[in-house]
Amino acid sequence: LVATGGASYQQTGSKGDGYRLAGRLGHSIIPPQPALVPLVVREGWVHALQGVALENVVLSVKSGGKVRQSGEMLFTHFGLSGPAVLNLSSYLTKSFSFPLELSIDLRPELAEDELIVLMRQKIKQNPARSLKNTLNGFYPLRLVPVILVQAGVDGSKQGAQVSRWELERLVKVQKNLTLSVSATRPLNEAMVTSGGISTKEINPSTLESKMIKGLFFAGEVIDVDALTGGYNLQIAFSTGYLSGLSAGKLLVQCNKGITQGIKYNVTIKKT
Repeated sequence: LVATGGASYQQTGSKGDGYRLAGRLGHSIIPPQPALVPLVVREGWVHALQGVALENVVLSVKSGGKVRQSGEMLFTHFGLSGPAVLNLSSYLTKSFSFPLELSIDLRPELAEDELIVLMRQKIKQNPARSLKNTLNGFYPLRLVPVILVQAGVDGSKQGAQVSRWELERLVKVQKNLTLSVSATRPLNEAMVTSGGISTKEINPSTLESKMIKGLFFAGEVIDVDALTGGYNLQIAFSTGYLSGLSAGKLLVQCNKGITQGIKYNVTIKKT
């Protein structure tokens, strides 16, 4: 029973040995790559936001297809992390190529025209307040200067002095804050490994190899991975249970066959 894990977090001993073993036995190996992994971005202003967390945002990519994820995200010294980013990364490594453009919708609950109305209401409540201070009520303080710069709007302006064009520019940036993603972090930093032993060569009812009788697989060594939320742990638990149960049943059959003089093409080796 091969349950050697993937190739991430190699300090735990999971170094991809199962792939090499299965490959030598004739199994097809889907190339391992990172899944649930932080993203590296090119923009320098991201570094100044290290530690800033955002809730209820929507991340989307439209390069060669479209994929989106919603939830929490975190700015880091190299780029982006957090649950929504990790989930998005699993799609990117499978179906997209880097570099690519990523869009962050900071206010997904509002359409652009609704956000314009909301901002006008806030400005009307205190027209003498600077635009920067008005936005401080919407977002973390360190994010506000970034929004203003990306929109090309002077944050020191009083709300009453903001033109319609400037307000529209601010709204567009809030609905579409764009970043250039250059890569993911290394495989060793990924939460799980995508790729592994092809599922086409494994019996789904027993997790026994279709190529070698008596050879079973479990866990991340198989080409199966999922999004965050405990699903990858469930994959490990379920495949471990099923493969162990199946291997045990086969062993019982072998022992019965031996007592009855039946020959099985199964090698049982003690380690």
